[in-house]
Order: sequence, then C-alpha cells, then structure tokens
Amino acid sequence: WGVVDEIPATTTDYLSGSTVGHLDELTMSAFVTAPTSIAAIQYIGYLQKTDVTTREMALEMASGATTTTGNTYTLSTNGNQFRRLFPQDPNTSAAWSVANVEAIKLRPKIIT
Repeated sequence: WGVVDEIPATTTDYLSGSTVGHLDELTMSAFVTAPTSIAAIQYIGYLQKTDVTTREMALEMASGATTTTGNTYTLSTNGNQFRRLFPQDPNTSAAWSVANVEAIKLRPKIIT
C-alpha cells in the first residue's frame, strides 16, 4: 500500500509486473472518522508501461462476494490516469456502508 498512496501519483514508487493475469490486492484502511454517508467510491489508477510490448490493465475491485473487472485500459509509456466510479456497492446494489468500504479490495490487474 505504501507505494501507491500518493496524491498526486508519483513515478518514484510503484507496483510493477508483466505476467498476464497477475494482480496485486490492496486492502482499505479503516476511516479515522466514519462519514455519516458515502456518495460514491472512486478508484483511480495511474498506469504506465515501460517496454514496447502492448500492455493492457484493468482496475478490478472486490466487494463482498462480487468481483468487478470493468474496462480494459491500453497503457502507454507516457502514463495515464484511469478512473472507475462506484455510486453503489456492486455486491449489494445499495448505498455504500462504512463497513463495506473498509472491506473492499482493489486489484490492479494485468490483462495483456
């Protein structure tokens, strides 16, 4: 987690890999102060490739028994920011609860 927590993203520390299907699983920390309501969860990935091979990734997320992979993003050597917005918990189709947000797993995944 410590290598992917900067806002804005940096290029000095990062996750890396080249194995198709590989993913890292990042868990959430507990809220310092629990919000009274949660409008949405936004998953942001700053993704970049470092070689000439075509690379695609997805910003996969697991909430409870539901895993959602979403769009596949083609990477460039310049790096780009990609976002997924979750107005509702995909596991319950209801508004996010504090407990459900704290339990999600973010999984940046190599597709190709």
